[in-house]
Amino acid sequence: MAQIFVVVLGASSFTFAEATWTQALPDWIDAHVRAFEAIGGVPELVVPDNARTAIVTASFYDPEVNRTYAEMAAHYRTAILPARPIIDEEIKVRNEGKREVFAEAKGEGFDVKVLKEILRLRKQDKDVLIPGEAAHQNEMMSPVVTE
Repeated sequence: MAQIFVVVLGASSFTFAEATWTQALPDWIDAHVRAFEAIGGVPELVVPDNARTAIVTASFYDPEVNRTYAEMAAHYRTAILPARPIIDEEIKVRNEGKREVFAEAKGEGFDVKVLKEILRLRKQDKDVLIPGEAAHQNEMMSPVVTE
């Protein structure tokens, strides 16, 4: 089964996605390299999820990054800061907040199904780039190193 590798730039929401055969280290590294090429630069900071390929030991305070992944980051002059693991209480609070917002909207007479569809479409449109537009111009990046 194919795996989907996705990179999203924080400020512009520029999105790069591709299918890989596995989540093994060679595919993981190659996908990063192709993402950097597609972006046209290298972000100063890479924030991966806690995939076993990238992070040997997930931790709030001292995560251990895979050695080869760290070497790739050093080669491209970027830093790796793994995403902080989300705990169940945070997920519960986030979901309660969403429910409250939709309940309030419904109480004000809004159709919650329509609101959810609008949010879904807006998220979709955010990922669509206008040809010739550099949506990620304001990202903090350095050029791709091809040494």
